[in-house]
Amino acid sequence: MAHPQPPSTTPSGDPTRVILAPTAFTRPQGTSSFNAFELGTLTFDHGITPNIALGLHTAIPVGAFVFGPTVRMSLPFQGGAVGLEVDALLFAPFVGSTSTYFVAGGGPILTFGNPDRYLNLGVLSYFVTSNGDGVIIPHAGFSVLATRGVRIGAEVWIPGAYGRDVSSTGLGRIGVVLWGVRLFGQSFWGDIALADLICDGCGGLYSVLPLGIPFLNLGVGW
Repeated sequence: MAHPQPPSTTPSGDPTRVILAPTAFTRPQGTSSFNAFELGTLTFDHGITPNIALGLHTAIPVGAFVFGPTVRMSLPFQGGAVGLEVDALLFAPFVGSTSTYFVAGGGPILTFGNPDRYLNLGVLSYFVTSNGDGVIIPHAGFSVLATRGVRIGAEVWIPGAYGRDVSSTGLGRIGVVLWGVRLFGQSFWGDIALADLICDGCGGLYSVLPLGIPFLNLGVGW
């Protein structure tokens, strides 16, 4: 019996993520991508097998050196895929502090659909290895190919911090809705998106930014 193969990500504008949230789709074997989020956070990933992609996270070194690996594994099934992302990040300030932090985490992902239209569900959890403080982030979203070269998507994040000194920031105290469009060609893409905060006291933001906080992501694949 033939096993289902992961769908190609090239034709439909990088369905390995909704807007920021990872999906259970992995990059096709032998292909690579580079993404710049807000032109400051940088990622690179490469499909090493049909079901596993390896990558690197970093950022422009302003005040600190940031670097770490990422692994995404996927098991396709008829009608979607289930996946697991594992991330690690070293944060080493240049000045003002001698502390270096190591963050590790990741989580499961369930994606229903295909690269042209899908519903994405997952939970990410990260912790600081030195003290055990961390954050857990359930997320859900969708992305749909609207026309050739344009897809629309939205996702919601419900982060909650945990640890010795963060008991007042549990799940449900804040939410983040991300929504926007992705314009893409055969080997490049760009997100024009907005982030809307939902929390007590967040209303003042919308007197200045009525649609939310704008951000831009750019990517290229080969």
